[in-house]
Amino acid sequence: MYVLAFFVVVAIAILYVYGRRAKKQEASGTAGGSTPTLAVRDSMPKDFQVYVSDIDPIVPAKHRAEVFKFVRGGGGPIELEREQSSADAPYAIRLVGVASGQRFHIGDVPEGAAKQIVQSGLFESVKARLLRVTAPSDSYIEMRYQIIGPKAEKKKFDDVLLNRPADWDQRTFLKFCGVEVPVNLTFGEASKLVEGTRRRFPDAAEAWQAFERICERFEDAEIRKSEGIRRVNKKLLYKALQELQGENKSYAYLLDHLPDVARKLKEMDPDLIRKH
Repeated sequence: MYVLAFFVVVAIAILYVYGRRAKKQEASGTAGGSTPTLAVRDSMPKDFQVYVSDIDPIVPAKHRAEVFKFVRGGGGPIELEREQSSADAPYAIRLVGVASGQRFHIGDVPEGAAKQIVQSGLFESVKARLLRVTAPSDSYIEMRYQIIGPKAEKKKFDDVLLNRPADWDQRTFLKFCGVEVPVNLTFGEASKLVEGTRRRFPDAAEAWQAFERICERFEDAEIRKSEGIRRVNKKLLYKALQELQGENKSYAYLLDHLPDVARKLKEMDPDLIRKH
């Protein structure tokens, strides 16, 4: 009986040691050889405030390797860099992660936010603030960040948008929710109307979010290649999804069934078929 008790104590001790070791590995993000996870929140300078909150981009395939290097390097600050201006992307701004003395191109600022930064003349004033980057495996990345800037310049930043005409996304979202859209609606007026509409029609807002995620998926060159399709514009994609919705396929369903979307797009415009 004493021998049995001895072996039980030994087994418990071994389990305890291995349990602590596993927890340490998990905390360092290296358990099982997986890529570390950085859950961070860069500090906010005293005289700064959030300009663009919680940007949650899908990381394109071309940037994934750089994100892994950034995370494996222990992470660090993220910075904004202007891309060389071109007719296709006159306002492009890249997101650069700095880790272990190296710089990694880990993504691009969304087109709308980049345009607002450049047109406001505040590129030299604003900063990117990393909230979180998660890369637990080579097949999954999640990143969240903000654009922040001086409190004294926020109005200048906002004014760029407020007085211009409402954009296609705003008008289409409002129509999608069954809201009448005034002809001369400004961006600022539309922003308030969209915010209220999201609260009034949460189911429609959730469906629209699925549409936006589908658009982001088809921006990924790797996904387009796997689906055998060329780059597609947002308006045609929306029209395709509307037709598929008429076939009783919800946006949430289509987000998980991209081949259905690709097939519909090819039917609507055969020129989108990728030639191998």
